[in-house]
Amino acid sequence: MARFGEERGESTRGQVAKTLAGTDGVEIKATIPPKQIASAMQHFGLRVDQRERYVIFFDTPGTDLFNDGIILRSRRIIGGQHDSTLKIRPVNPDKVPQMWRDHPGFKVEADASDKGITKSASLTFPVGKRVIKEVLAGNDPIHTLFSVDQLDMLLGLKARKVDFTQIRATTPVRAWRWKFSHPGCPWPMTGELWQREDGAQLFEVSVKVPVVQAAAGIAGFMAFLAEMGAERDSGQQAKTRWVLNPATAPKVQQAEMAQAAVPVPDAKPVVVAPPAATPASPSLPSPTKKAAAKKNKAKTAADKKPENIAKNLQQVKDKSKAKPDKKKKEKKIRKEKKAMEKAKLAKGKKK
Repeated sequence: MARFGEERGESTRGQVAKTLAGTDGVEIKATIPPKQIASAMQHFGLRVDQRERYVIFFDTPGTDLFNDGIILRSRRIIGGQHDSTLKIRPVNPDKVPQMWRDHPGFKVEADASDKGITKSASLTFPVGKRVIKEVLAGNDPIHTLFSVDQLDMLLGLKARKVDFTQIRATTPVRAWRWKFSHPGCPWPMTGELWQREDGAQLFEVSVKVPVVQAAAGIAGFMAFLAEMGAERDSGQQAKTRWVLNPATAPKVQQAEMAQAAVPVPDAKPVVVAPPAATPASPSLPSPTKKAAAKKNKAKTAADKKPENIAKNLQQVKDKSKAKPDKKKKEKKIRKEKKAMEKAKLAKGKKK
């Protein structure tokens, strides 16, 4: 993670621009200390309402994906489009193929904070209604939330696959998001309030600026927050880490947390199903099954060839012709049955 502002001079010329080369933009973020959340939201005129969203992360119990720079996330947005995102960080933008840059929902961006700059690549896809609920209830496997393209991107950029039999969902985090402006800041601002199941809250403010304004944006936004009286958050960390590893968050006394917490509407209970004894995701095929699947795949591909299509159609026609008509067959059986009965009667008369 790169850090800036500690030195200034000829050696720092173009430092920020060089670091951000190849990114689509930079998002400058800062978390507000818990004791100042309520006053900061009041100052910016932000109010919690029913337009909330639920953010769910997916990882192993030991957060192996996060530790390897991989984030799997889904969002249920009340009254909006649900989505799922696969994010990789850090990345080298120069090594991202153009095919991914041209993909809808893909972006390479930089996150900047007091701690420096991190570049990431992400691919977001829409998710249908109730899909996330079904996954959390244990009715559908987790892998149904993520597309083939997302997993291909992970394989291409990180040479990594996800073993969904080991993945678990976090308890949904409640979140509220606002876009607003302030006369003291030249860029539109975004505020996000997150609340964990234990009641802990995190409030993040951010601005997005083009790469060409990055140096001014980083210095200017931090100066703006200082001017507003926002204290530097010593426990500042990414929202993802705050959710996945709550133990790493700075310890806040329960009384202080309760006093500083922003009142929010009562949450609707969301039950996350415990891991199934038998993994919901398909198990890895045995060598025999794998070989059979490969053979079937090759056969399907061969059947689709133009020269084989006509051949297959002819075979179907030939089989249809070869099949005796059902009524004729029944008639023949009845006739044979009658003949047998007649022969039996004739034999009895002779005796």
